[in-house]
Amino acid sequence: MRGTGADLERLKLEGVDALLVGFGESLGRARVVERALAAGMELPNLIHESSVRYSSAVVGRGVQVFPLAHIGAGSSLADGVLVNTAAIVEHDVVLESGAVILPNAAISGRVCVGRDATIGAGATVLPDIRIGEGAVVGAGAVVIMDVLPGQRVAGVPARPLDRSKAGDGKASVSAQAPALS
Repeated sequence: MRGTGADLERLKLEGVDALLVGFGESLGRARVVERALAAGMELPNLIHESSVRYSSAVVGRGVQVFPLAHIGAGSSLADGVLVNTAAIVEHDVVLESGAVILPNAAISGRVCVGRDATIGAGATVLPDIRIGEGAVVGAGAVVIMDVLPGQRVAGVPARPLDRSKAGDGKASVSAQAPALS
């Protein structure tokens, strides 16, 4: 369904009381979830039976966990989070509202993934990293340092994409590697 908050209110008046937020793009996902909750909609969780979730993991409303995904001990998944097929979310990870973890991504312990951020397919995020709100980590990237809000990173190790070339459809990875401390 595409629409506005008024459409959600209309659905509620028509007797629809539950909604599944079923799109994989993170941008705006948290806002859709918030609108649905404000309209009084129930957001059921969809957690596949083949996924593994430790009992100490906290799961919000409207969370989707796909087949073979792993949710580690002490992790927290806020409302509207999507953890795709075979993704690994290790211990004490925080996934803020609307975060999307794509297939086969690996999120190490004590990582925080911000609101509406996306971790690309097969990406790896090392421990104690912060991925900012609305940030995008490219497929296969290895994140070794914090990613700023709204930033797009790619590569091994992950580096910011050069936005100055974004108009030609061929944004490139910055030539300078990050310093290791």
